[in-house]
Amino acid sequence: MFGRLLYHRLIHQYAELVPELHRRASEWFRINGYTVEAVEHALAAADFDAASALIQQDASELLRSEMHMLLHWFGKFPESLLTHTPALAVLHAWTLATFERLEEAEDVLDRTEPYLDTEQDTRQSLNGEDMRGYFSGMRCLICLIRGETEKGLIYSKEHAERLGGVGKISARYIVNYNHNGESLLRGRFGFFGGLKQTLAIYPPLTAGWQSPLDHFYGYLLTAVGECYCERDDLEQAEKYINIGASVGLQCENAGIFVPALLTKARISLAQGEQEAAFALVQEARNLALQTKALSFIPVIEAFEARVFIRMGQYEYAAKWAENCRLQTDGWIDPSREFEQITWLRVQVALDDIESAYRYAERLAQGYALKNRKAAVTEIRIIQALLLDRQKNMSAAVKKLDQALKIAYSEGFIRLFADEGAKLYRLLII
Repeated sequence: MFGRLLYHRLIHQYAELVPELHRRASEWFRINGYTVEAVEHALAAADFDAASALIQQDASELLRSEMHMLLHWFGKFPESLLTHTPALAVLHAWTLATFERLEEAEDVLDRTEPYLDTEQDTRQSLNGEDMRGYFSGMRCLICLIRGETEKGLIYSKEHAERLGGVGKISARYIVNYNHNGESLLRGRFGFFGGLKQTLAIYPPLTAGWQSPLDHFYGYLLTAVGECYCERDDLEQAEKYINIGASVGLQCENAGIFVPALLTKARISLAQGEQEAAFALVQEARNLALQTKALSFIPVIEAFEARVFIRMGQYEYAAKWAENCRLQTDGWIDPSREFEQITWLRVQVALDDIESAYRYAERLAQGYALKNRKAAVTEIRIIQALLLDRQKNMSAAVKKLDQALKIAYSEGFIRLFADEGAKLYRLLII
């Protein structure tokens, strides 16, 4: 409060000094490595060139951890500066696309693209790389979010050719892309269960990859391996997953090795090797602890609870459900999708049918709005099994039909096969 009082007095008594003081503060923060504060003061001083340079300089880190702040900052820039600075515009479009404001992102690219071929100037470049490569990359991302796979492939090829891969900014951004997820396929990297699109886009990229210890290569292989697991091609899945896990472990990137090891555990369960699956879960936990990737522990423990259910050790699964601190009323946190569906499975195992069905319907409706295909398919399968237990066969078949429609469009098999004989009876009706 005292600080605000002093600042209020400053702007009223010495208004002419304020921009210069902000510039000095911005420079001090820049020298001492505080980019966010440096940008804030540069914008307060209306020094947009300095703010632009700071954002471009730390683009990967800001894209990884300051998306909301970036969106706020871009709202303060003069539109003419954004339009005439392609490097800044592409970062603006990237931020908008992340929040699925696709029309706005596309408009930013459309307005700025004519200035890509004007006189060479330091503002044309992003990290010294071909700006058209980043523009095609952004158009590829927009197409893929919309599900326009064929157009996305065209832009993806241009993006890779111009930047010799994903580009330096993208590569650094991708290092910590997955912060806490048990699956790449079921997250943004896999288009929330978009099997067809993932298998159309990623395998061609892996074919010509030159750096076997590159983080992005590990992400690609693991996501493709997950797809083959879902398609029930377990041999192909293991081939990709084993290489992905190796890359993730050598890079010490839990965002790669945790999904890879848990997919291997899922393959072991499919093959009836429950002890092997349990050992893989323990390995994932130990490695996450060793690499201080503590954000992955909740999903690893949730997967462990699923293994307990498969092994018939319901008391251990129930203990996980009691301790997971999951809010089952109110807002559905999409970052905890796997835990939510695991909690649902625990209630089913414990025969708490009414609570489970009510929660399942809330989850299904919420994730249907977000177009999370894998999540909705799995939840509808669970609902079908719940209704079957209640002898409501017609309603059970309707829920199963909803799951099958999504599964057929993408090619999901393992989600059904994992349920075993109890689902088979419903499928043949």
